[in-house]
Amino acid sequence: MPTISLGPLIFAGDRLAAILGLSAFLLLATLLDRRFAPGLGRAAWWALLAGLLGARMGHVAQHWGSFSQDPARILSVWQGGFAHMPVLWALWPSAHGGQPRRLPPPPPSACCSGAASAN
Repeated sequence: MPTISLGPLIFAGDRLAAILGLSAFLLLATLLDRRFAPGLGRAAWWALLAGLLGARMGHVAQHWGSFSQDPARILSVWQGGFAHMPVLWALWPSAHGGQPRRLPPPPPSACCSGAASAN
């Protein structure tokens, strides 16, 4: 796994990309909050928190056999373990106005990436 060194800090490439992407999301939301949409910055922080919790819960659910033997490991987020597909499936209705009758089927790419990430 390629690593990137920033002074005394060493990051794995994928984790640095995630940190930069989330930072850009929060920065943009804060700038838009100040200029156009009051409350957007706070909503972005809540969305980030909900996404991280949902991703962790999805990972724990996918690997419950391992976590059931030592439940304290559920809180060990620094060891990694986030599942993106449960969060994407949970957000699908909100991306389409939250009206279940009008929901289009999920894109095939989401199904394929979910199957690939389960392995």
